Amino acid sequence: MVEDGENLGGLHPEMSDDENTSASDQLYQSLQKVLPEREVELPEDNLGNDGHKSLTEREEESPNKSDVKIMTETLFPDMGNHVLNHLMVSEVFPEAYRPLQAMLVKDRIKKSKSDESVVDIIVEINTPESIAFGREGRFDGLAVIGVSTKAKAAEEASNKLYGN
Repeated sequence: MVEDGENLGGLHPEMSDDENTSASDQLYQSLQKVLPEREVELPEDNLGNDGHKSLTEREEESPNKSDVKIMTETLFPDMGNHVLNHLMVSEVFPEAYRPLQAMLVKDRIKKSKSDESVVDIIVEINTPESIAFGREGRFDGLAVIGVSTKAKAAEEASNKLYGN
C-alpha cells in the first residue's frame, strides 16, 4: 500500500521534471516500452468501413433495436429541437406549465415559417412539456433503467445457474 508522501518509482501524481508530461503519462510511456502496442485487425462491414465506430453509432445504425432503445424512443420521441428534447426529462411544476408553454409557443412562432400552423406549434410544445409535468419524464426514464437492470441481473443469475 502506498502511503502519503511515498512515490511510485520516482513518479509523483503532480507534474514531473518534464514540464509538459504528467506522471501518469510517464507511467503510460514506460508501460508501453514493456508491452508494445499490438497490431489488431478491425473487422470491416459490407460497406468497407473499419470498426472505428462507437457503440452508440453502431447501435443507431443497427436494424435491430434493443427493448430499452424502443421504450426510450417511445417515451421520449425526438422533437427535432434540443430544447424540447431536454424539456422532456426536466421538471415542470403546475404553476409554471402555462407560462412556460406561452413563452415556448411565442418563441417558436417567431422562428417558424409563414405556412406553419399555430395549432401544430402548440401541440409540438405541449408534447414534451406534458411529459415533463410533475417529473413524469424523469420517473419514466428511471423506470426503464430499473426494468432493464432487473432483467440483466436475472439473465446473469440464470447464466450462472446453468453454467453459461
